[in-house]
Amino acid sequence: MVSRFTTMEDLKMLQELIQIKVKQIRDRLNLLKARFKEKEQLSALASGVEESIHAVNVQTHYTDIDGLIQEYMELKQLHHETKAAQKISKEKKREDLA
Repeated sequence: MVSRFTTMEDLKMLQELIQIKVKQIRDRLNLLKARFKEKEQLSALASGVEESIHAVNVQTHYTDIDGLIQEYMELKQLHHETKAAQKISKEKKREDLA
């Protein structure tokens, strides 16, 4: 005989299997909070050191913007030309095979 259970019955059986130990959960939560605080303090110290060592306020890309736009347009044009050349070569291959 096969017994079929609904999801609610499954949940009830799981609750019966898992015994909740309040003190164990509370201790684990306190331990996790303490570790989290320690990690936050360490990361705050480390990030402050990184910022002070590597911080540079140089914004040279604003002076190069015209050159970058020109480079972008050239690359875009080159991309379109290669796509067109590939399309033409595919059409020629099809014509040769036909």
